[in-house]
Amino acid sequence: MERLTQLFTDALLISEPLYGNNKAVWNKWTAYSSDVEKDNTKVVTSQYVSPSFSALVSWLNKKNEEGITSLQIGIKLKEYKDEIHAIIEKVLEDEFKNANKFNDGTIIQGDVNEDEPDEPDEPDEPDDKEYFEVNNSAVYFKLRDGISKNHFEEDAGMGVKSYPIETKESNAIAQLSSHRDEDLKLIKDDEASRWNTLVNDVMSNMDDLTADVLDSITIQWLAQAKSPDEFIEFSYEQVLDMCNVPKKKVSKGEYYRPEDKIKVAKRIAALASIFIYLNDDNEVVVLNEENEHDEKYKVKREVVKRLFVLDSVVLWRHNTTNEYMGIESCRIKPGSFLTSYLYGSNNTTALLSKKALEYNSYRHKYHKRLIRYLTWQWRIRQIYSTLKRPYSIGGDKGLLAVMAIPLTWKPSRIREHLENVLTDLEKENVISKWEYTVTLDEERFNKKNWFKDYWVNLNITILPPEELIKSMYNLPKKKTLELENNTEESIEYFEKATDAVNMPPKKNNEELNRFDEEAVREKILKQRKFENKSIRELAKEIRISAPTLSRFCNRETKRLSANAVEKMSKWYERQEILEKM
Repeated sequence: MERLTQLFTDALLISEPLYGNNKAVWNKWTAYSSDVEKDNTKVVTSQYVSPSFSALVSWLNKKNEEGITSLQIGIKLKEYKDEIHAIIEKVLEDEFKNANKFNDGTIIQGDVNEDEPDEPDEPDEPDDKEYFEVNNSAVYFKLRDGISKNHFEEDAGMGVKSYPIETKESNAIAQLSSHRDEDLKLIKDDEASRWNTLVNDVMSNMDDLTADVLDSITIQWLAQAKSPDEFIEFSYEQVLDMCNVPKKKVSKGEYYRPEDKIKVAKRIAALASIFIYLNDDNEVVVLNEENEHDEKYKVKREVVKRLFVLDSVVLWRHNTTNEYMGIESCRIKPGSFLTSYLYGSNNTTALLSKKALEYNSYRHKYHKRLIRYLTWQWRIRQIYSTLKRPYSIGGDKGLLAVMAIPLTWKPSRIREHLENVLTDLEKENVISKWEYTVTLDEERFNKKNWFKDYWVNLNITILPPEELIKSMYNLPKKKTLELENNTEESIEYFEKATDAVNMPPKKNNEELNRFDEEAVREKILKQRKFENKSIRELAKEIRISAPTLSRFCNRETKRLSANAVEKMSKWYERQEILEKM
């Protein structure tokens, strides 16, 4: 029955651009859908039963069975518009006989019969002011999660603290360093030593407030930047404002407390100490590629990138001790690594409740962590229509692990704390509701080892507010304007956020399906041997990079991009034709 509920939700979201302006139709459809979501038996007993909406749900179910997801239909709604109208138009006209019709197939309300019962009130429009649009890639989530929980550990080999960011998209390492490079633009020469002193002192400030600062910077940059290379003006005051930190009131007005200013200034500097070390595909480069008679000399390639690029940095230091205390303000932009996820075709966004920043970073850190995790998960689950899938309590990926609640606490305290956090979020409308998937057996809590043998093995359903679902559904529409009008590209873009979903991607590209890796490799090696072509020459001919081709020939490639597969396939076909001539 969960499938039925999801179909009703999806049908409502898809149909809003087509019929949402028709009060008579839309009010009845939303009321019917609301009844079914609360109780599936209402599908036939609801006072708002709608034959036209039922026809739309049936059509959507058929499309899903054909392998076309609700999200794909939403993205390409213009292509399905006429088909939808054709399916439900006659039923719609019969159901709303007092309605007039527009040329585009939508209908508008005519004169309402006074004897008819009042339609339910229109649902409130989602208030986007309650949410921030944030990046939702797995890389960004993992980075922020590691910062909030201070997962940076001492690397004995390198003598610095590091944290691996391992996802299906990237295999990077975040490291803390006071190293100065060209991405740090300081005004005077003597500022370099001052910078090293500051960063060495503050780089250990990795906590939930630092995660707030990270979100504040990226939210501001996403909202303001017109290009990936654009700097924005940023200061501690923006963080304090977004986190709704209370001001101290005095006779002359109100101001932020000095200790709050300093805490944020230190954490801006702490983020500036993060470098990203990349080796996404464990890339191996052959340095003596041209000399085939010598033993190959191989090295691994690693790219070092700063997390943020800073310019016009204004530093604070104590008036009497001259101790460096943090960054007051700067011009800032994400480094190239982070930019690739925040801007352009890799960008996936979600809506983060303002409460994630407004909750106190010390007293309510578990609230903040859970909100961020749910935001990440809801966006992924919304794409795959699995919003009602429950969350486990225990385990490596369970709620306790996500929130990092200490398991050294007493079991009763752990249970109480988790339930209190969920109840608080429900009261604040961060979530619409939460509940255990089964009725609790209270007698089990009186037995020995109830925590380990019973409670941690339970699951909890946590649902987002309805207005958030509606707003999330509109997010892809902004992004698709930047993509080419190509279904495969749209699907590829939205699957960027599926790191936590164990779902194999669909191979819609014909080239991927017929690509014979061994045959192509054999053809390349044959040309190297008999035509004495180097890897660089062949790479230029195929139009891919030499390192990619080298890894492919040496069977060191984890996976090939669709672009590389397509170019290799075309090159292979050309060679086959040339050999037959």
